[in-house]
Amino acid sequence: MTNELTMNKGFIMVNKTLAKLVGLIPTTIYGELLSTFNYWAGRNKLTMIGGKAWFFCTIEDLEDKTTIKKGAQAQAIKLLEQEGFIETKRYGLPAKRYFHITNKFDELFVSDAEPVENTDVHSDEACSNQIATIEQSTMPTSEQQHVSISDTNNKQTNNKKNTLSNELAIANYQGTAQNMSPSIPKNIQQPVIDVDDIAQQVEQQRKANEPITNEHEAIRLLTNTANEYYNEFKIGRWNKKQWTTLISKFVSETIMHKRYLNVTYGKLKGYVFAALNNMAKHHDYKYSEEFKQYKETMKEMYRDFEGVSLAPGEYNWLEDRS
Repeated sequence: MTNELTMNKGFIMVNKTLAKLVGLIPTTIYGELLSTFNYWAGRNKLTMIGGKAWFFCTIEDLEDKTTIKKGAQAQAIKLLEQEGFIETKRYGLPAKRYFHITNKFDELFVSDAEPVENTDVHSDEACSNQIATIEQSTMPTSEQQHVSISDTNNKQTNNKKNTLSNELAIANYQGTAQNMSPSIPKNIQQPVIDVDDIAQQVEQQRKANEPITNEHEAIRLLTNTANEYYNEFKIGRWNKKQWTTLISKFVSETIMHKRYLNVTYGKLKGYVFAALNNMAKHHDYKYSEEFKQYKETMKEMYRDFEGVSLAPGEYNWLEDRS
């Protein structure tokens, strides 16, 4: 139960050999970055750039998981980068800090795992050996030989287990390492998130919210956008020459009254469509049976008032031409 708790309940594991090389804090940071790498790899959310697997990890996340403050993080990350264990870049809008785990750990330790394990001996293990030697000296020779052989076998077995465990752990972390069998599923080797696409989408969204301020650009955009709706609105209403005159008048009035300044790039199509739709409705009503009846009624009313003298103070609004 105790072993299970220490492995799963928030304990920070560090590689002792790496700690001897770069120090405890950089090793702790490195171990947490490996853990974060595995987290994103397991969810198929690594960012592939230039054939390398990248992932982001914030200062706050590292501090929360390791208790290492911002300044110490920066020094440790700089050291790890100088030693070639990691690479860092900033991507996206807003920019985030991305990490790539290199093959340096494999090159230094995995290929020479057996000697590393043999040199990594605790002082308390040395004390245990001394006690065992004293006890063995009081035993009969046959029992001492048996204990010696058993102890040697146990050490060899433990060394092999530790070496195998270390190699498996590194293989899991370094799934993208060359000359190794990747532990990352093949389906995440393809780009999952394209940073350039995200940046382009952000830029498009930003531009969509900007107003059109250049007059010549407004003329071009209004004309081209209106022509996109040519087939939708011209059928049964206008021929090509009439359409050209209509759009020319629409664009001229929009520019002259500077209405385009209130239109953003993202709402340009909606603005043009609404204007053309109003023109089409006006045209349809002008040539409709309903409007024809309206004109007939107005003519009859005008004829009824012909020759009728108006009382003082009355105004003949039917003959008003203003």
